[in-house]
Amino acid sequence: MNTVYTFDEQGYLNGMSERMMDPVRGTYADINDQAAALVEPPQFDPETHNCRWVDGAWVLEKIPEKEVPKESYIDAKNRIMASLSLLRSKKEAVDLELPSGLIVSASPASLARITATVSAMDRYSHTEVDFEARNKWVTLDIEKLREIEYCIFSYNQQCFSAARRHAEAVDRLASVDELNAYDLTANWPAV
Repeated sequence: MNTVYTFDEQGYLNGMSERMMDPVRGTYADINDQAAALVEPPQFDPETHNCRWVDGAWVLEKIPEKEVPKESYIDAKNRIMASLSLLRSKKEAVDLELPSGLIVSASPASLARITATVSAMDRYSHTEVDFEARNKWVTLDIEKLREIEYCIFSYNQQCFSAARRHAEAVDRLASVDELNAYDLTANWPAV
């Protein structure tokens, strides 16, 4: 038995080391039996158990499960509202297939670029622009570009309206359980 298993004041295993030789006597050094033992502890998972020296033997003690603090109403509502905002952003970041067969991004950035192009075409009396849809290149006049702008704007507005209805419904919920049961995925505009 050359290994020493150390424990703290309460007897909990906290380390191990090799037992030292006493150079004068030529034998192993004595150990402090109030802080160490020569008996090997049993195998255990330190995530679920502690090992403790009690009355000359190692005892395994189950670590109590940590009680998960209950989420407050405000925290739950803030979590739901953040999820709602993220979901609306995801709903906007889709591709729309227009009646013309063109597929375009419905993202707010795409809408902003198209709106800026319509404004520039109108301001500078430019009659046509080359436009890269998701599925092909086309040349569009200002009216066709305005149709695309309107489709994207309309879809984005439907997303905002759906998000508002959800936010108003969440505001009417009175408990954490109601908040957790609320389905944010329902009643969004179809793509």
